[in-house]
Amino acid sequence: MKIITNDMIVEINNMYSNGKSIMAIANNMSISPYTVKKYIKDIIEEKVVEKTTFNKSLPEFDSTVFWDKDWGSLCVLSEEETEEMRRLWEEMEF
Repeated sequence: MKIITNDMIVEINNMYSNGKSIMAIANNMSISPYTVKKYIKDIIEEKVVEKTTFNKSLPEFDSTVFWDKDWGSLCVLSEEETEEMRRLWEEMEF
């Protein structure tokens, strides 16, 4: 069992605040994702999202405008997007 120091907690929180995922932090620091989550819990709970209610009526929408074109090409990933997905899958592996 690895002892978590105050410096490590600060580093965990800095990495999380800079957008690193819990899994990436755990891998980087050679600790459990559950340990990471334990020490960033306070930050997660502090993030409060202000909600507003949408109460306007929506305009009429004509879906036939999309019938003229083959939209299947939108589903094809570019080389850059494919590489980004590969990196994401690597980061998500345990």
